Amino acid sequence: MKNKRKNILIAIGGIILVLLLIIIFWPHGGASLPTQNGSPSVSNNQTPAPQKSTTVAPVPANVVIPNEGDKSAPSGVAVPNIQTSAHPSGGSSQYRQFPISANNNTFVPATIAVNVGDIIDLEITAVDKDYDFTQPDYGFSSLSIQKGTTKKVQFQAVSSGKFTFYCSSCGGPSNGPVGYIIIK
Repeated sequence: MKNKRKNILIAIGGIILVLLLIIIFWPHGGASLPTQNGSPSVSNNQTPAPQKSTTVAPVPANVVIPNEGDKSAPSGVAVPNIQTSAHPSGGSSQYRQFPISANNNTFVPATIAVNVGDIIDLEITAVDKDYDFTQPDYGFSSLSIQKGTTKKVQFQAVSSGKFTFYCSSCGGPSNGPVGYIIIK
């Protein structure tokens, strides 16, 4: 009888201990349990702040979107060599094709300006050496372009901003050629 009572008291004590640990370490209050790497987990229903992209900025004021054949486009801003409706039913989105050369560690032209919804077709030619095309916000990571060849980069402009593209193998945005896709 004594052993049975002792076992019951030990079981009750164990249950109380487990409940206290749950109360103390529950994510909605108290301390937080460590994660696998030993650092505390996020508590109080807070999620970590999303990381801000270093390759996107707000759209600059007074951006002009050049059309095919536009002779009055600002200096350094690409004029599409092909432009047509992107919708068979005549919607406002446009298909815009831009030739870009990578030469002497420079993208020429270095700025492309389009509207949200447009389909962008960049035809990038590596003139003097091997380059690559990187734009992480749109999922392009080091698309290799061999010297003397042209690669096509095509995507739909789904959100506004000034997106930096660069050659990562040339040293990234601080050392290599850099260009901008402005989506208004």
